[in-house]
Amino acid sequence: MLTNEHGAVNSELRLASLDAPSVWRPLEVAAAAAAQGEPSPVLAHSAARSLDALFVFDTHLAVTGREGGAPQVWVAPLQLAGGDAAGGDAAGGDRPQLVAGGVRRLGLDEEEGYAAQVRG
Repeated sequence: MLTNEHGAVNSELRLASLDAPSVWRPLEVAAAAAAQGEPSPVLAHSAARSLDALFVFDTHLAVTGREGGAPQVWVAPLQLAGGDAAGGDAAGGDRPQLVAGGVRRLGLDEEEGYAAQVRG
């Protein structure tokens, strides 16, 4: 979901489980979270970037918004980290967590026009 709760400027991506829908956590970048040991949120809130809409598919997410005043589209693959899809790891640990792969911003040429590029 997109929200401006928790002091987020111009919205940020957060998610909740079906088991605890009132507990929101940032959607993290998988590689950064594993390498640094600290959460690295996907498209962290920023005064320079606004997030307007979120589209979630089976394997990817797409976010639309504006950065530097220009319309933008960001895409990222989704994956489960830790545990397994059955709801836990072999040792009976926590359920797997949804994380995102590297975020990619689609290059949109302002001269050609945003709508023309999205339509292909």
